[in-house]
Amino acid sequence: MNERIASKYILTQLRKEKVHCQRIESVIDQGIPDINCCAYGMEFWIEMKSVKANKINLRAVQMAWHAKRARAGGMVLIIAYHNNDDTFSLSTIQNDYKTLKEICREPKKEFGGKLIAFIKYLTTLE
Repeated sequence: MNERIASKYILTQLRKEKVHCQRIESVIDQGIPDINCCAYGMEFWIEMKSVKANKINLRAVQMAWHAKRARAGGMVLIIAYHNNDDTFSLSTIQNDYKTLKEICREPKKEFGGKLIAFIKYLTTLE
């Protein structure tokens, strides 16, 4: 599954739960994540990746954008589809703004529910 197909799958899962999502294609700013979302009164971004091994690679401009957004209090979720075992992982940028922290990794059919549960959890944080 390539990144575009994985992205469509995630968008379908989110929209089933009434999450407003907009795929972003920017030629102006290269670091902008792939999808902007709003759910349960919270706005957040999703960076989609499709990986063959377990290593999720973000380009330097992507890491810089994510770090700037995190410093401003924004949320960027990194969702990766792992081709080797048909799973999705959910990660965020650590406080050092240089490393990723994996929150969960689930089989494809279970990931949508875990993602929605995590988004709902985020809305409870102050």
